[in-house]
Amino acid sequence: LFTRMDRNGPSIWSLDLKDNNLTSCARGYNPIFVGDSKEEFICVRNNTAGISELWLVNYVKGQETLILSDKNRGFTNPAISPDGQWILCQGNSKSVQKKKQNLDIFAVKIDGSNFTQITYHAAVDCCPAWSPDGQSIFFLSTRGNKDENYNVWKMRFSL
Repeated sequence: LFTRMDRNGPSIWSLDLKDNNLTSCARGYNPIFVGDSKEEFICVRNNTAGISELWLVNYVKGQETLILSDKNRGFTNPAISPDGQWILCQGNSKSVQKKKQNLDIFAVKIDGSNFTQITYHAAVDCCPAWSPDGQSIFFLSTRGNKDENYNVWKMRFSL
């Protein structure tokens, strides 16, 4: 899967490496397959207000399900847990300390339930990734240094 931009916006395409067949799958970006399925993926789409949402798309069956949306916050960079039950993503929120927009890490079950903010920091926390065993998460953050350089952080996942 890959994202292709044209005058209509971002769309997700698949490329069959065996026969070089290209297929348009859905509109959106940041696609990530769900488990071993090559029919379902999570992607990001912008709603009519321009706020990014997470969607579950089964492009073979033509089913599209909104997983995560918030009128005041956008979500991007989805990462699916090794067991296929959870999605990590980054979402923008207003820092209480700095009074400006920043990014934090959020988790949500793949069915859209159990939405939880994972990080609460005035620094930028972004680009979440799972450990292979699903017990920990990794993310980039500007916390912990005065120059706001990015470093890799690790924390235990226990929801």
